[in-house]
Amino acid sequence: MRDRLFPDGGAPKLAVDAETAYVEARERLDRIEQQGLGAQLVALVGREHVDAIHKTTDALGESLGVGKTARATPSTTAMQHALRDVSRTVARYARRLLGAVDEEDETSIERFTSALAPLADHRDATSRSPTPQDAPTPPAPTDAAPNGASTTHT
Repeated sequence: MRDRLFPDGGAPKLAVDAETAYVEARERLDRIEQQGLGAQLVALVGREHVDAIHKTTDALGESLGVGKTARATPSTTAMQHALRDVSRTVARYARRLLGAVDEEDETSIERFTSALAPLADHRDATSRSPTPQDAPTPPAPTDAAPNGASTTHT
């Protein structure tokens, strides 16, 4: 039975990512069913262990989103409303912080800047446009010489 379930000659690898573990377990369970090994496995390890194997594999599949339960797709309209609400809440927070800043007090300014730093970092990371050093250097313009050769301007 071991050779039929583990044709690569060994026990399953335990240090793998969840997706790999699920795929390998599901393939073995399918092989057990296709080859009619269920009763033999129950006799070997007991009904409780076989049920636990099925239950655990099914639960892993559900948590990965590939199980039998249909996953609800969020409404794009609801997502837009939620993002709008978050945006408004963040704006209200920023306005309150700004209202508490004393422009004559360096500590007050630093506190404000520090409080909004995560928002600034997020904005910079998500709206980054190419910087001059990221842009490719255009080739130097050339002019056709009267004899058909080209010249490069530097």
